[in-house]
Amino acid sequence: MTAKEYLRQIKNLEIKIAQRRSERDQLIADAMGNGSPRLTVDKVQSSAAGDQMGDKLADAADIQHEIDWLINKLIADRHRIIGEIHTLTDARYIQILYLHYVEGKKLEDVAETMVKTNGKSYSYDHIASLHGLALQEFDRVILKSHGNTK
Repeated sequence: MTAKEYLRQIKNLEIKIAQRRSERDQLIADAMGNGSPRLTVDKVQSSAAGDQMGDKLADAADIQHEIDWLINKLIADRHRIIGEIHTLTDARYIQILYLHYVEGKKLEDVAETMVKTNGKSYSYDHIASLHGLALQEFDRVILKSHGNTK
């Protein structure tokens, strides 16, 4: 696993949580009759409408349990990754990796946020270059020390 893939775990979990929440919300809306209209073919059904509602709500509850598990994993992974980022010694690397992978800022926004000691902002090209160096340092110091190699 590369440093970039490792750090993207936070974003990947956030995406999964959002998608599962959307799926849960759609099941609840469908169960309550608030779903979007759909073109369907009439079928004879053996279960009552109440059973369908109950099944959808039970499915929504199952998804909620998965969401709760994903949130707990996100909290733990986020805490671990922040701690690992903080073990780097270059403050610029720490700030770039934190802003980009933990806060989810684009590198353009990171460039505007970070300020040099003379009070001026970094250029995007400089931040992109530092980002690459920060990933290399993270890979060397953190991932290789844990046995995670590419």
